[in-house]
Amino acid sequence: MGRYDHLVHELQPEYTEWGAWCPSPQAYFRGEACMPGANYHCGFQTIAGPTFMEIPHCHHGVEEFFVIVGANVPDIWDFDAEFDIMLGEDAEHMQSFTVNKPVIVRIPPNLWHCPINFRIVNKPILWQSVYKSGTWGKTLVGKRADGSKMFEFLGDGISICVKDPSKKCSYCGRCFKEMAKAAKKEA
Repeated sequence: MGRYDHLVHELQPEYTEWGAWCPSPQAYFRGEACMPGANYHCGFQTIAGPTFMEIPHCHHGVEEFFVIVGANVPDIWDFDAEFDIMLGEDAEHMQSFTVNKPVIVRIPPNLWHCPINFRIVNKPILWQSVYKSGTWGKTLVGKRADGSKMFEFLGDGISICVKDPSKKCSYCGRCFKEMAKAAKKEA
């Protein structure tokens, strides 16, 4: 073993079930779970078709970046897609922003964001979510039966798999269809 081996993490393919719009396998660097002491958490996905994803959420005290470029490497400016992303001070007061070229979207701590509506994807795009912490987490807002607000925290090693309650959520996409339906209703 070399002196700096602990500073290199080999990405492993993660087979997911998001659907044809997000081909499998994907790759993730899950911060401290992959490299003790790391303050970086990210995923690498290809978006290959239209979809509606995620529900409004925020990250407390942690900045996130979305890096979006064309998948035709080395010409990342070969971009033929259009999507809308919602941003706002709270989940009930958000603005829609349209993206149709390579960009980096900065999500400051505590800024509510999502859903994301990939309306047009004529050419695949590369999507990287960069989370500047060694552990990942998000807060969702919902309503109780009596109409009052309810907040839920989800994160690394906390969430239970919707499809198999005996396991922790790995964000594999098996429950995506239900999540996408809920997000569309909220929007």
